[in-house]
Formats: sequence, C-alpha cells, structure tokens
Amino acid sequence: MIVDLSCPIELRGYELLMDDNGHTRAYIRLFNLSERAVVAYSATTRWYNGLTRADVTENITVDEMLVKPRSGFKLVHSLVDFLNADHVEMYFTSVTFEDGAVWKPEDGDLVEIGEQPVLQGEALDRLRAAAGDDAVQYPQTQKNFWRCVCGRINLLTSETCARCGRDQREVLTKFNEKAFSDRRSEAARQRRAPQENKREKRKASAARAGRAAVIAVLMLLLALLGFLLGRMSAKEDSARQPSATAAPAYEDRMGGSNV
Repeated sequence: MIVDLSCPIELRGYELLMDDNGHTRAYIRLFNLSERAVVAYSATTRWYNGLTRADVTENITVDEMLVKPRSGFKLVHSLVDFLNADHVEMYFTSVTFEDGAVWKPEDGDLVEIGEQPVLQGEALDRLRAAAGDDAVQYPQTQKNFWRCVCGRINLLTSETCARCGRDQREVLTKFNEKAFSDRRSEAARQRRAPQENKREKRKASAARAGRAAVIAVLMLLLALLGFLLGRMSAKEDSARQPSATAAPAYEDRMGGSNV
C-alpha cells in the first residue's frame, strides 16, 4: 500500500459490510491530522478482493462538511458494481481547508507499507499500560520511515508523530519490543527481590547457626580431649612415684634376715 505522508487526512481503518441490496458498503474511519478545519476532499478509492486480486477504482468528492482540526470523522460509501470487495485503499488527490487553502499531493513523501503488526491480548494491555490507551504496536524503523506506537507512519526526518505528537526518539527508545521486554523483566525482578532477600537472610541465618553449632561441637571435643589428656597424665605420674607404705615393710624384711 502506498501512503502519502504529507496528506493531512489519513485512513485509520474500515469495515466492509453488505447492505440490504447486496451491495458492498464501506464504513471508513478518517482523521484530520492538520491544525485547520477541513471542508472538502477528493480521493481515488481502490476496492479489491485479496484472494482473486480483482479490483475496481472510483473517484469520489466529498464537500459541504466541516471537520475540526486533529479530529476523526467517517465516510460511508456503497460500491454497486463490485460485490466481492474485502479491502479498500484511499489516495487523496486534494484537501480543502476552511480558510480556502488547498493541499495537493507531492512526490517526495510517498512510502510503501505492508500490513501493520497490531498487538492483541495481554501484550497489548501491557503496552497500553506503559505507553497510553492509543498504543497498538511496538514502534520500529524502516528504510525511510518510522512507525509510532500509535500505529502512525512518519518520515524519518519527522521528530514527532503526526498523529499523536509523541517524540520519535523517546518512542523508539522506551517502547521498542526489546526495551519494553527488558523493563518487564526488571520489574519482575524487583517484585521478586523482597522474597529473594528473605530467602538470602534465611540462608545466612542458617549458615550462622550451622557455624555456631560446629564451633560448639569443636569446643566440646577440645574440652573432652583436655579432660582425657589430664587423666592420662595423672595416671602416668602416679605410676612413676613409689608407694609410702611399701618401703618400711621392705626394710623390715631385709633387717630380719640378717639376725
């Protein structure tokens, strides 16, 4: 899909339904990106079937309208001659403002983009909690444009998003998939930190108690060893000394034998 990034009106989305006559009816969501009110526009619409690649092109003009600056509006349009359309593209050829100024497309701001990888489910909820309720996807850069977290495509030379006004550097730094994942991991680590600290304290306390028990056992063993060594030393000293009562008896026996 070719998008003119200088265009003051952007296609935000659409829904294709069948009306009561069996014709394809499009409910197209548009947005005035400019700071001026829009009173008319012309566009070329391309309706096509994604499977068969069959398509029909129409030129439409819408006037007698008043769209406030930086606000959304809708186009409801029925396609009579093509029953199997499931995609629609719009290429604006002119936009008229309330002050009479007219925008015309230029060649320099055309970029080709593919399908936008919009997030869903819990991933989208987490991103919106961090970036805002209008966030739809992780930002990224391509060859000549950057995609904002709100989904808008901007030229690389644009420092702010044309739709939401976010700063390019801040968006690409804070909300890219890797940085966002790193912050989630850090937040999870911080949530686990108190429990981990408690576990570490319990381990340290258990280690101190274990060391105290080992020291107590060693002291008991040393006391027991000292006691045993003391007893052994006393026995050796007793064995080396002669008995006080045994000596006189020996002398008596010796003296009696000489009479």
